[in-house]
Amino acid sequence: MRAKVIMRQRKAMTKAGLDALVAISPENFAYTTGFVVPSQPLMRWRHAMVVVRHDGETALVSVDMEENTVRGKAQGMDVRVWGEFTDNPMEILANLLADMDLESSKIGLEFDYLPAGDFEDLKGRLPKAQFAPAEQLFDRLRQLKTVEEVTLLRRLSRISDQAIGDSFRAVRAGLDRGSDYYDPS
Repeated sequence: MRAKVIMRQRKAMTKAGLDALVAISPENFAYTTGFVVPSQPLMRWRHAMVVVRHDGETALVSVDMEENTVRGKAQGMDVRVWGEFTDNPMEILANLLADMDLESSKIGLEFDYLPAGDFEDLKGRLPKAQFAPAEQLFDRLRQLKTVEEVTLLRRLSRISDQAIGDSFRAVRAGLDRGSDYYDPS
């Protein structure tokens, strides 16, 4: 988990009157945890979620197909796993939120990412909870970069610039793929 990010999220929760945040989208999951669940961006139903409570307690929900990856990256954390073909991820999330004493709390969710059916299911499982949109909160938090993020972005920018330059230098009009000769015709 990214301690500086969690600290910022806690401050934002206090300001917004939230008791917890649930990151569900691949970008906000990665932002909060510091790692990517490989199949999450490709298969939207493979929910990977991270809950951050106002006091900083965190826990994860992962699909069974990614359990080893998640447990390997989140050692020592509470990780709840749902079976892709046997379980309902909203039931697992609702149970986790209840276990974190959040069943009657105000919880920030990414309404722009979570499918409506899943949201309705979650609301039905936690009827005393209040859910608030958190997409703008996440967007604003992700605009503010840590020193480590700025360093990484600079490094990635240099790598991208180098790759683009190398690519332009390696090709020219009329170059036949798989061939070393130039054919202007």
